[in-house]
Amino acid sequence: MIAPAKIETQEQAAIEVYLGFSITRRGDSYMAIPTGWSVAPAVLDGASLPAIRKRIWSWWHRLVD
Repeated sequence: MIAPAKIETQEQAAIEVYLGFSITRRGDSYMAIPTGWSVAPAVLDGASLPAIRKRIWSWWHRLVD
């Protein structure tokens, strides 16, 4: 029997909110999670804060195209 993976329950504080995504830092990377407006959640990740902002911006513009 395989034991279920341990899920972290510690809630991390958002570093900032950008274009409807809450950005948090996890270790050496950043994660962006929608702040509740999205029907299909899109979790984005990046190596730095400018990189994650660029991914969020690109995600928004990809929806319009």
